[in-house]
Amino acid sequence: MLIPIDRQAGTPLHRQIHEHLAQLIRREILADGERLPAARQLASEIGVTRSTVSQAYDGLQAEGLVRTAVGAGTFVTRTGLAPAPPHRIARRAAFDWERFLADHAPTTEDASLGELFAAAPPEGPVINLLRPIPDPALAPVAEVRRTARAVLQLLDADALDYGSPWGYEPLREVLGRQLATEGMDRTDDATLLVNGSQQGIDIIVRTLVAPGEVIVTERPAYKGALRVFQAARAQVRCLPMDEESLETAALERTLRQDNVRLIYVTPTFHNPTGATMGPTRARAILELARRHGVPILEDGCFRNLRYEGTPVPALKNFDDEGLVIHLGTFSKTLFPGLRVGWIAAPQQLAQRLSLARHDMDLGSVTLAQMVICRLHEQGEIARHLERVRAVYRARRDALLDGLERHLPEPVQWTRPAGGMSLWVRLPEGLGSLGAVRRAAGRGVLVAPGSIFDPAGHDLDGFRIAFSTAEAPDLVRAAAILGKALREEIDNRQSHVAAAPRLPVV
Repeated sequence: MLIPIDRQAGTPLHRQIHEHLAQLIRREILADGERLPAARQLASEIGVTRSTVSQAYDGLQAEGLVRTAVGAGTFVTRTGLAPAPPHRIARRAAFDWERFLADHAPTTEDASLGELFAAAPPEGPVINLLRPIPDPALAPVAEVRRTARAVLQLLDADALDYGSPWGYEPLREVLGRQLATEGMDRTDDATLLVNGSQQGIDIIVRTLVAPGEVIVTERPAYKGALRVFQAARAQVRCLPMDEESLETAALERTLRQDNVRLIYVTPTFHNPTGATMGPTRARAILELARRHGVPILEDGCFRNLRYEGTPVPALKNFDDEGLVIHLGTFSKTLFPGLRVGWIAAPQQLAQRLSLARHDMDLGSVTLAQMVICRLHEQGEIARHLERVRAVYRARRDALLDGLERHLPEPVQWTRPAGGMSLWVRLPEGLGSLGAVRRAAGRGVLVAPGSIFDPAGHDLDGFRIAFSTAEAPDLVRAAAILGKALREEIDNRQSHVAAAPRLPVV
């Protein structure tokens, strides 16, 4: 039994023991009839004399909180005692965590998201289009359950030990073959398994970027990556995008002016816009990175979710100098709970990343990787992808049709050939928060532009994630968004019209 003793306090030791045990008894942490340790044993455990413990027990017995049976020991008793009020430990003023963390990167949810949930109707249906994630209703639960059972039957002790920081070797080989079929096989590359692409971004940034160094990415940018960059205390430069990706003029200017340490891009079905980078742009960005000696982190998390058109080569396909680090995940194509992603990087860098991985969590979750490897080998992942592509395509089409019918003319939106989200572009200067809050009040939640900016500044656009909603809900959401946008545009125009005008002199 652990009893805190303060030898510097003015209270006698036997009284400290007495009061601590009395609190445990009154709060029913020590149950009625429970045997206390013998005085000799407790004295040895807490470093006091036997007589000190005996004095404490005598005091408890005088209060009727314990009884002593000769030859049997000392037991808790509440017989005949009136119930005591719950004891509250007196505390000093609470530690000021807000002040302590004030100069650190924020780790709480974006405030605007909290406002949206608060604005949503407390009763009635809410169409939640906030997150581009797999629909849990489409998850191949039966196949995974059957595969997990088979894996468990073959399980040995090695699978329950700390996994290699490189990951489960058979799955690494499977992924190596997959990358080769997609034209991303470099003889000096190695594949490293991680717990999802988010951990992959974290490990890469930890390894390559020191506090104060510059990371370049798109604007709007993936919120999860921004949080990693901010936690690493990097300087983030979000550069403008066109319909494909980063504008090369802005990238060249930034590379020339700043000591950039890393370029982070999502070339295929960008989150949040859904844009895809064509080969010409890919070569131009790669050439700029080569000229300035800056590596590129290519996030390929949505690459396998193409619904139409010809597959576009990854940025890594054009890389003949080993500048591109390719990141992939099963979280978007299968389901996120298994937390398995991968990094394909030059061997020299992959070795350093494996050390960082080991420092972070000591190794891989081998069991999950074994299950995914078996699903892959049995063709279950390929069959599942075919099923979900058809569903997500139908949902995307329903949303696009709804937006075409219901959104006012000044508003535009992207038409992604894959992925799980699209971007609604608003008239310049309108901002997204007003319309998004109006829609939330009517039961439709979309992601405001502010969460895709490192400083939280509102953008003239918002993201709609279509992967988890049925087609009728998406059409209904488009109608509600259209009404909210019309009201917001009318409200803005009426304010402009009502603004006082100064006479021209």
